Amino acid sequence: MFSWADCVSGFAFVAAFIGAYILAGCCQQQCLVEQVSSRSLIHIDPAVTWISLSFGNFINRTLKFVSSLYNGIIPDGGDEPGPLSPNDEHDNEFITAVNALLKDYLDAMEAVKLRLGLQIVMLISMRGNNYLQSSGLNKALMTSDPKRCAQVVSRAVNLIY
Repeated sequence: MFSWADCVSGFAFVAAFIGAYILAGCCQQQCLVEQVSSRSLIHIDPAVTWISLSFGNFINRTLKFVSSLYNGIIPDGGDEPGPLSPNDEHDNEFITAVNALLKDYLDAMEAVKLRLGLQIVMLISMRGNNYLQSSGLNKALMTSDPKRCAQVVSRAVNLIY
């Protein structure tokens, strides 16, 4: 389930996983090394680049907002400890979708389906970026509805974590 307690080292694991996949891709000839004027250029599979850019964009947008508007302190979103309820009035679709994606991700990792796991990470990051966009996370939301803004920020950081 999507909660603070269950995601203790999720981000570190996913970041390490993406890095390991990139390195494994280089070792398994998925990367092409060319000699160009006595320099080696490594061409990484565009799918891997896209995953890292999408996931990185989501992380950057969220943490930059926390850093600049909350002085680096994650705000209290008012959520109860433990898994978030899929019956939430604002984010029920988001919570349900993320819980399903996390279950699929864990199933893929249990079955050692690394490519599928990366595709699911990409879907989670896309879902996170869509959540930030649809929630209208910006300075205006912080001014007009600080409680909702704190809730959106804390849930986005939770998804990263």
